[in-house]
Amino acid sequence: MSSNNHRQITLNRETNEHTRRLKRSLNRVRWSSALMQIFWTGGPVTSIALIGGYYIGYGTMPSTELLIYFMMFTVLTGLVGLVAKVVKDGTRGHL
Repeated sequence: MSSNNHRQITLNRETNEHTRRLKRSLNRVRWSSALMQIFWTGGPVTSIALIGGYYIGYGTMPSTELLIYFMMFTVLTGLVGLVAKVVKDGTRGHL
């Protein structure tokens, strides 16, 4: 067996192990629960906090654009955090 063939087999074995870890990580995440938590936080929780904080700070209601911005920011941040968790668990989280 040549050195090049040996490297190819080792690389394939490592790739397969990474794939298995990523699949295990994806199976551990309760997607419906995680997504509902993100949308709950991004929707009513962010709205109530923004309206309350803005009213206390400025004495008026926030604009609709500001409300939509904060809701989308919270949802996108939650999704990025979920993806980061899956990647971490699938790569180095097993250590």
